Amino acid sequence: MEDVKPGALREGTLLSSGKRDYKVVKVLGSGGFGVTYLVKGNVKADNVWVEGLFAVKEHFPSSFATRRGDAVVPTPGHEAEFNRALQDFILEATRLQKFGTQHENIVKVNEIFEANGTAYYVMQHVNGMSLTDYARSMPEGRLDRASALTVLDPIFSAIEFLHSNRVNHFDIKPDNIMLHQTEQGLMPVLIDFGLSIHFRKNGDKTTPKEFYGLSEGYAPIEQYAEINAFSPASDVYALGATLVFLLTGHIPEAAPKLKISYLRQYLSDVTDPMTVEAICRAMEPDNERRTQSVAQFRVDLGLVPSLGNGGTLPMDFKPGKPTRPISDGNGFRNTPWVKYTLAAVGAAAVALIVFLGVRWMATPAEDQGAPTENPETVAVQGAGEGSQESTQVPVETPENTPEGNIDPAVEPQRPATPEQSGSSPASLPLRPAQPQTPAPAVTNGTLSFPYGSYTGEIKGGKPHGRGTVHFTSSHTIEHTSVQASAGDYMNGSYSNGELITGKLYNADGELLKTIIP
Repeated sequence: MEDVKPGALREGTLLSSGKRDYKVVKVLGSGGFGVTYLVKGNVKADNVWVEGLFAVKEHFPSSFATRRGDAVVPTPGHEAEFNRALQDFILEATRLQKFGTQHENIVKVNEIFEANGTAYYVMQHVNGMSLTDYARSMPEGRLDRASALTVLDPIFSAIEFLHSNRVNHFDIKPDNIMLHQTEQGLMPVLIDFGLSIHFRKNGDKTTPKEFYGLSEGYAPIEQYAEINAFSPASDVYALGATLVFLLTGHIPEAAPKLKISYLRQYLSDVTDPMTVEAICRAMEPDNERRTQSVAQFRVDLGLVPSLGNGGTLPMDFKPGKPTRPISDGNGFRNTPWVKYTLAAVGAAAVALIVFLGVRWMATPAEDQGAPTENPETVAVQGAGEGSQESTQVPVETPENTPEGNIDPAVEPQRPATPEQSGSSPASLPLRPAQPQTPAPAVTNGTLSFPYGSYTGEIKGGKPHGRGTVHFTSSHTIEHTSVQASAGDYMNGSYSNGELITGKLYNADGELLKTIIP
């Protein structure tokens, strides 16, 4: 039996909705508030039963719940918290079930049921890869502008639809956009509504949701605190960040650290000025100065507001190749491969120039005349894709070579064509080099501190993501003046051990303080 994630249901576990049974095949993904499984279930088509694949999401808030057998149970003292989160989960599923039937590019929910002390909802199994994997599968590790906008346009439409219903998604990113393979072509599908919130016309939330999260690099600065008002501009920021990833192959820096001047400089190397400015406005730190709607973002990008074909990409859709190189830039999580590759290419170019210069100096003076009217040249390629920028070096021909012959032992060789070399015309790889030591994965677990313990998501031995600190003694929360007492607990969001935002409760579950260091 294959390994399973801590706390997840094992392969072969049966889930019964009352309508049909589902058998767990494997875990598709997990987070602080739930686990998603690939399952098999029997569906009746007229008189024939057919086994089909589905995705099932389980409510499992690991920071204040645990697994007993197949059941999910709240940790002692967190029963009320667990029940509130459970109701949020069921409302999320109900909204998703409604909206998926009204827009082609939103994942479909089939049924919602309660079992094992928790709740589940059954979704379509998206037959395809995430937009993250799709972009990284390209030879350059990214998409050109036209391809990126073609893929994203149906998602723009889906987000506009959600906003027309006063719903914020709050977790738009390439990992949450799947490319579903259909007979008509690839269909971009928006998934994971775990952070979504629905607002009434008076501005109130339809549920007093107290549990928040965010995806670094894609979440705007205001999402690091509690958002209490409908905010289309927050989702616009995430769409802009998603477009940055598709164009560059890199995740933008986290909103608290991102500088628009660096973003503009970096994007200028990979796309046109209109797109650069559209993205910079969409990712403006100030929510009120930011692009306020998806419709306006489309206008800024020069898009017409519809792709057609029911949100499906054409069968013959193939991404083009980016026309500009990527230079190293501040404000992005880059690896140093660009510097070293550029240095290597530059060194090779200098070596070739010196070599040919020595050859030229060794030629008799009478043969060092001007080049012929149409000299052949060898292009020493620079960083540009297909670029022949850099140095044009004369190639000796029978007319200007001593003795009228080319010595094959020293003749400068022309670079192989893409067809000859079997590679793309880009002279530099645009995908970041893979580190020799893999980055630590995010797992769920417990950490001990002198003043208490932390339970939740962990990366590299530090809190990273969502989790709960239980205080066993008095403690001043780092970078704040807030004093926690023994018996208090704090639900928080962390990044590499640093608290981003948290809510401090007393032992009776009463909210004491919302904390933003």
